[in-house]
Amino acid sequence: MSATASDARRARFGALCVVVALAVTGLLAGTLVQLVVTSILGAFSPPTALGLAVAQSGFALALAFTAFGYVVVTRRPLTYFDVRFDRRDALWAGGGLLAMFAVLAATGVLAGALGIENATHGTVTAIRETPWLGLLLVPVSLLFVGPGEELLMRNVVQKRLYGAFSRRDAIVLASVVFTLVHLPAYATPGASALALCVTLARLCCVALVLGVVYERTDSVVAAALAHSGYDAIQFGALFVTAL
Repeated sequence: MSATASDARRARFGALCVVVALAVTGLLAGTLVQLVVTSILGAFSPPTALGLAVAQSGFALALAFTAFGYVVVTRRPLTYFDVRFDRRDALWAGGGLLAMFAVLAATGVLAGALGIENATHGTVTAIRETPWLGLLLVPVSLLFVGPGEELLMRNVVQKRLYGAFSRRDAIVLASVVFTLVHLPAYATPGASALALCVTLARLCCVALVLGVVYERTDSVVAAALAHSGYDAIQFGALFVTAL
């Protein structure tokens, strides 16, 4: 094996280790923040929907701070964050949003035709029990969840993978990491292994769209807008149907 091939393999392995560590750190930090926020709010007894919405915001902010932490630790400039947005980016964001719903619908039809049920996200269950949470999560999605997740998963994880993999492979790998981070949210009581696998596969397909939006624009703003819009629309619809 040539030295070049060996170096490439080490670079790929190193990149994978870094992004997995970042994803795990973000997940643990987000979970810890949620627990702390929930404990603090418990002393004030706020409405259930408000408490859950604030906890979700805390989780998303933890992901964003994980991304910032990576940039600081690796001594990269803040310009590493691709915070730019123009008309072309807006078109990609809008097109990506439509494509995400198209993928969601297509994979849903396929799963239905195969007679496979889907696992339910814990937040969806919470909205059904506390409908007003759905309404509160609309602005939370737009301001925190979309930007926080995309800052870490696309602007840091996917971008870090560019250095060791082709852009196409980086999109796929980042989407897999993104999907696995959501595993705890879907691994709810009563969810079968098959339903969980199918649901995560559908989520990965949707995540691929976000990866393409970011890759085509090099704008985390475009990816965040598509992601935020996708979540906000679904939460708004759940709020209406849960009333």
